Amino acid sequence: MVNVFISMYDSFLMLGYFWVILIISIVITLLTTVIYKYTTDQKRLKEIKKEMKILQEKQKKNRDDPKKVNAITKEMFGKNAEMMKQSFKSMLYTFLPLILLFSWMSATMAFQPIMPGENFTVTALISQNYPGNVSEIKLASIPPIAGQKNETHNVNSSKGTEVQWILTAPQNGTYTILIEGATFKQTKEILITTEKKYLNPLTLYKDSQLLSVVVGNKPVHPLGETSILGWKPGWLGMYIILSLVSSLLIRKLLDVA
Repeated sequence: MVNVFISMYDSFLMLGYFWVILIISIVITLLTTVIYKYTTDQKRLKEIKKEMKILQEKQKKNRDDPKKVNAITKEMFGKNAEMMKQSFKSMLYTFLPLILLFSWMSATMAFQPIMPGENFTVTALISQNYPGNVSEIKLASIPPIAGQKNETHNVNSSKGTEVQWILTAPQNGTYTILIEGATFKQTKEILITTEKKYLNPLTLYKDSQLLSVVVGNKPVHPLGETSILGWKPGWLGMYIILSLVSSLLIRKLLDVA
């Protein structure tokens, strides 16, 4: 049963990032909209919206009378508070599942995997108080990774110095890299795979003059090279856009206030 689920999960991800995010956004929007509809007083919400429109018109007509405008604004705040109270119950049902969903999407769709034979970078940020020569900092891996090239360059002096290696892993697997300097020795795992999986590219180190290590997984752009006014959205931006569009359509179809 577990193997069947894993197979279905892998097949789902093979659809491509855009289609996976589209399907998820439609399903989640449909579920949250249905929950919202049946956990709120729709009749009262529609009445409040009509009352709000009337109040907005009154506010425009009386904009030269500060006292009336303040009184109308106060009444509108009361209506908004009532609407928030109505929607609070549905939020109790959907908040935790949505947090779990976003955590899963962030862990599976934010970055592309590193493939066997693909060049990638490992960048270490070294404290500005490091007493040794940064060019002598070493990187080793288990199993061995080919094509190690050591490059160093300065970053903002308030942060320190970056040391960067360009690497190529020959085959699938989890590699443990060891970064060693005069005052530290730290490890980080790197996943090489043809599947849509990756380990968190960023690792922070406490109480060490090696401040962080970043693996050069490329960020996911669900639209590929297509941009929206020069912006290439990641998984979260794409999810928000598709969810907004889905919400407008589904709310109209289900007649939700």
